[in-house]
Amino acid sequence: MKRFLLAATILALPLAAKAQPVTGLYVGAGAGANFMPPEKVEGIFQSPPASGQSGFVTRTKVNFDTGFVGVGSVGYGFGNGLRVEAEGDYRYNSVSHTTTGGFSTSGFGNLRERKYGGMANVLFDFDIGSPYVFPYAGAGVGYMEVEHQDVNAGTFAYQGIAGVSLPIPWVVGLSATLEYRFQG
Repeated sequence: MKRFLLAATILALPLAAKAQPVTGLYVGAGAGANFMPPEKVEGIFQSPPASGQSGFVTRTKVNFDTGFVGVGSVGYGFGNGLRVEAEGDYRYNSVSHTTTGGFSTSGFGNLRERKYGGMANVLFDFDIGSPYVFPYAGAGVGYMEVEHQDVNAGTFAYQGIAGVSLPIPWVVGLSATLEYRFQG
């Protein structure tokens, strides 16, 4: 394992020397699709006492429709490919159906999950030799408020980011980006 890490470090050094020179303060905004994997929910429900039992445990799988995500950020580029930024984000998904004990139920209408919070991100832009394509990767940590119907909970959040920046030649300093974020 140590040899692999050493080889990856040596191969990454030449790329670091050619990083996209983003220098100074920048702002970013984006919108896109939010894909939520199914969640497993386990709960204890009280029932009228029957045969001395006071409740039962249920396990439910909740499936979500494709939702919406909006992200805004303010950052600083150091001119060597390294960037740091503060991000605010909002995510929304509605429930498509649930499965409990092999039975599927749909048609929930207003059941949804909303998430909003702030993240601190560190990113690195790679120069691959093209003036029109700059891949980047990064990671972030922060706080996320999660709302299921009327129940809110705040939690630690983290994310991995991979994307590509496509500079718009006729507008200096403006780029379109395509990116993927995995958030947990």
